[in-house]
Amino acid sequence: MYDVTTSNTTPPNSSPSPYSPDTIYPSKHGYKPYAFNTSLTPSSTVSTVDHGYNASKGILAQPLHAWVCAENYWRGEKNKDDAVRLSGTFPMLYDYHGHIFDYRLGDGEAEPFTIIHPFESTIPLNNPFWSHALKEVIEDMNEKGWVPDPKVPDDVKGMDEFPDDEDVYNAALYMLSCMSGPDVDYDVDKYIESCNVGWRMMDVGWLGILGRSGVALREIEVIGKENNIEMGGKGVEDVMDSWLSLTTSLINSLYDPSTSSFRSKVITNKGTTTADVGVASDFYALAGWYSGVRGSSYYIEDGKVDKGMRDGMVMKLLNDGDLTEGSFR
Repeated sequence: MYDVTTSNTTPPNSSPSPYSPDTIYPSKHGYKPYAFNTSLTPSSTVSTVDHGYNASKGILAQPLHAWVCAENYWRGEKNKDDAVRLSGTFPMLYDYHGHIFDYRLGDGEAEPFTIIHPFESTIPLNNPFWSHALKEVIEDMNEKGWVPDPKVPDDVKGMDEFPDDEDVYNAALYMLSCMSGPDVDYDVDKYIESCNVGWRMMDVGWLGILGRSGVALREIEVIGKENNIEMGGKGVEDVMDSWLSLTTSLINSLYDPSTSSFRSKVITNKGTTTADVGVASDFYALAGWYSGVRGSSYYIEDGKVDKGMRDGMVMKLLNDGDLTEGSFR
């Protein structure tokens, strides 16, 4: 899973080729409209695959990893061997969550954000949401006369996920191009300062997934301790609990009482605006919020996981009517 995260989402063993001949772009047989061929460079002026809009190594994966690892454990035999394997994922998962809080969310004091590029989002690129969310980037791109080089092939434009508004896709490439440029080189602070109006977003769906995965990370730590595996001690537990507390607070801050829903916030160097378009992935906020508020106290008690309470927690609460507008507000 970690290898895939850093491999530029290239589909393995694909036949026919997932790329258009002699271009960086995917073909009609391709995986996604943003799975670029890193063996080629986008123009003769670029000397390595580390730069240009096919260099997407700065894109951060959605934080599903801990949630997936924990679910795999609960759906398995849940024996000692399973616990040992699960615990082996903990250091990487803990470091990954630490990276998110260090470089994206901070301590919640400065303007926090979850994503710096639409490819990181839970929202598909063909959702009309992006025409609104990327409005300032598109304006900046058009003012500067930036166009993709080489141009986007028809194969890519025919993909299901390709947006109706081609400016959205071009803006995504424009952002990657600046992000990977030698003056920025994937440094988030430099990216915000120098690139395309400093676009970033507090993505409701992404934050909800982080909240649910934060509880899963705590589960993994508890399962390891239950099996007499060293997991880092109280200092690590306190850090994870502080992450959950901050995530829950941030999700709360995105609740819009005028629409009775959670809404993402778009942040640029010109200011912050609340997204005026709701999307399906906004509902991830329910899993993230309720897990964060009730997670540790709800089914992690006295250092043990209550397996019965934990199984299907959110669905049980929904079915029982415990998740109401008042409760999650």
